[in-house]
Amino acid sequence: MNALDARIRDPEVCVVSDCAARGTPTRRAHALSGLRACGIPVQASAHALSRQARRGWTGPAVTALPAPFGTLRAVRNRRGETHARGPHPRRTRRPGATPARFSRCPPGPRTAYSRVFDRTVRIVVTGAREGVVVPALVLSPTTAESTRWIDRMPSPEGAGRRRHATGASPRRQTPPIPRDASGRFKRRSHATPFSADAHRSLFVTSEMSDFIKAGGLGEVAAALPRALRRRHDVRVLIPGYAAVLARVEQLTVVGRIAAHAGLPACEIALTHQHDGLPVYVLLNPALFAREGSPYVSVDGTEWDDNAIRFATLSFAAAEIAAGRAGLDWTPQLLHLNDWPCALAAGYLRWAGTAVPSLLTIHNLAYQGLFPRAMAPALGVPEAALDAVDFYGRLSFLQAGIVYADQVNTVSVSYARQITGPELGCGLDELLARRAAAGRLSGILNGIDASYDPRTDLHLQVHFSVNQWQGKNLNAEHVRRAFHLPLSRGPLFAVVSRLVHQKGLDLVVDVAPQITAAGGQIVFVGEGERAIEDSIRALCARYPAHVAAMIGFEESMARRVYAGSDFLLMPSRFEPCGLSQMYAQRFGSLPIAHATGGLIDTVDDGVTGFLFAEPSADALRRCVGRAFRTWRLPGLMSAMRRAAMLTPSGWEHAGQRYADLYSRTARAA
Repeated sequence: MNALDARIRDPEVCVVSDCAARGTPTRRAHALSGLRACGIPVQASAHALSRQARRGWTGPAVTALPAPFGTLRAVRNRRGETHARGPHPRRTRRPGATPARFSRCPPGPRTAYSRVFDRTVRIVVTGAREGVVVPALVLSPTTAESTRWIDRMPSPEGAGRRRHATGASPRRQTPPIPRDASGRFKRRSHATPFSADAHRSLFVTSEMSDFIKAGGLGEVAAALPRALRRRHDVRVLIPGYAAVLARVEQLTVVGRIAAHAGLPACEIALTHQHDGLPVYVLLNPALFAREGSPYVSVDGTEWDDNAIRFATLSFAAAEIAAGRAGLDWTPQLLHLNDWPCALAAGYLRWAGTAVPSLLTIHNLAYQGLFPRAMAPALGVPEAALDAVDFYGRLSFLQAGIVYADQVNTVSVSYARQITGPELGCGLDELLARRAAAGRLSGILNGIDASYDPRTDLHLQVHFSVNQWQGKNLNAEHVRRAFHLPLSRGPLFAVVSRLVHQKGLDLVVDVAPQITAAGGQIVFVGEGERAIEDSIRALCARYPAHVAAMIGFEESMARRVYAGSDFLLMPSRFEPCGLSQMYAQRFGSLPIAHATGGLIDTVDDGVTGFLFAEPSADALRRCVGRAFRTWRLPGLMSAMRRAAMLTPSGWEHAGQRYADLYSRTARAA
């Protein structure tokens, strides 16, 4: 087994009966043997296989079901084996089969609950009709013989537990459904039971993809607070943009922020998301309720009063932490994100508020620079001017780095790189001092679980690591959507903001070689006018090989990830990057510059391709490696599988942020 094969695992396990799937290692080994008897390839440890060989046991299992009907199979158990519910030996049973059909119900987990002989049996099915979302499965037993083994199966709540041979254990009783005083059912609450060491944290952000986003921060702000709420009482504070007000169902004014220096007064309203996440909305229509993005107008020009707008957001966060906003809840920690919120750490220090703060830097290049003369209007004390001065200008981000109790970035490699002059953006010495004091760290972002080729509702056809036909059909759909001819060559994708940082001028330089070798390129994104024009010119020059969507549409972006073979990501610097993780989840291999989070997420030659220098020649050589891999179907398939199975969820990141919360509280 080579190093690449050792990294590859199959996530789809087709073990279904609870008595086999959950419990002792012996039962798991039996389940594996049963799967092999049904013709399903599975992996097992040598110990499990030897146990199977010694005992020769096969247990009930379910095969992958063909659409629209499947077969639920059972294989014969050994005569005289002790019954799981008592001392009586099981009878020898003939293999049974139960026809199954799919019900017309909303897509959900591949799970069904069938009522057979007054017992609920949980059955999980994988592989049914590859290429479509599998709804809930409805079992329709035809004869008593075919369902006899189901009747004998232990109930789900007892599965996997050993029973005494002298009798059956009592069945677990279902707790009564709570009712109110009038006898009506109580409405389900979304409140989260927090642990004893939980912190009350206010997550302050200028964007959140639930309402509005301009970049990766919006995705993080939507996912990270939800991951943290498993352990902490986390609430979000966001400005009341026009897009936010248009998307909330109900707002309740719960507090007020008084005017300060040149900052206007604001109201604070509370809303709850569908999953119960509390979101505070800062209301000041004159400042925030405008058309456009959080930072620029519809025509792309920055708002002239951005300093006042985001200083107001920062001051409101500090006032909430100090308990001066009139809320019935106060945080024990402020989590600030990027320059629009960073000044809150200064407001806390200047007011003497003993609440710790954590600053997360998503992109050091955006520092929130404004004229030094605005300091009085922003409420910056005279004594603090040197701490926030960046070569004669006020820097919101520098203020956050100076005053926050802890600073972190969105990848381990980026945290290391910004302490040097190449990527430090003039703040490298300050960041190096914070790192030396143990106050700078890196935590890699995750991506949302909805990016799943087996269930994503944006895709035309679903697929998995075991079945690539759906990916091929998605590639055909993308080519048709972009008016490209169908081709047997690889499809390269660019899903990105069209800005200089992303290195897309290198893609334009290498495009002639890609098209000459039989590849096609699709662009999805918007940004700087010069880069947009160069892409349009490329499309006009190679109409059969290059196409673009100038603009961004979430649905099309996901389809491009699912249909492409390679993702071009030659970023000059990349704090974390989400596109490469989205692409990997959909089996598209990133071709990326080895910088920042791309180093941490792309394993060169295993889950993608990396090149060292941000130059056209280096990208051209890396694309050549991708073409050579494309011509080796076995290697291409193995790398796709490895990329799709790379862990990239928020579970690990959420745990690390929870630990950082604890360190921040102790450090303060």
